[in-house]
Amino acid sequence: MAVRPVPASPRLRGYDPHDRDACARIFVAAQRVAFPWEPADAVRLSDFDRAIEGERLWVAELPAPASSLTPWAIAGFVAVFMPHRFVHSLFVEPVFHGRGVGSALLEQALRATAGSASLKCDERNRKACFFYERRGWRACEWGWAPSGPWIRFSR
Repeated sequence: MAVRPVPASPRLRGYDPHDRDACARIFVAAQRVAFPWEPADAVRLSDFDRAIEGERLWVAELPAPASSLTPWAIAGFVAVFMPHRFVHSLFVEPVFHGRGVGSALLEQALRATAGSASLKCDERNRKACFFYERRGWRACEWGWAPSGPWIRFSR
């Protein structure tokens, strides 16, 4: 059996409608990890379609397990509302956390927005806030939503 080389960074490509089911699963799984205070059924697979409406998406892929039918597995995605250069969603499959997937997707979003973008992060999601800060994003606005306090980061 041939061993697949592990790339130094995830492979990025534009979103294809065939990616919908994998991305919807990541959308739900990642939110359950990021927002443990929310009820488990607060986010459903069907919410994915509404969340990405009108946005441009990219996916990150990593080599799939040898037992997989395809050589690559979707490890995460980023969705950007291009008219406002707003990173609306950045989700990584929890088993792939810490492997550079989120960083690669965030860099892709910045390339697509000519290096200037903003995003909002739930203030209680401290891990995500630190993630953005470590990558040079700066807090520039604070607010409150029905779900709780948020921070706007910009770069």
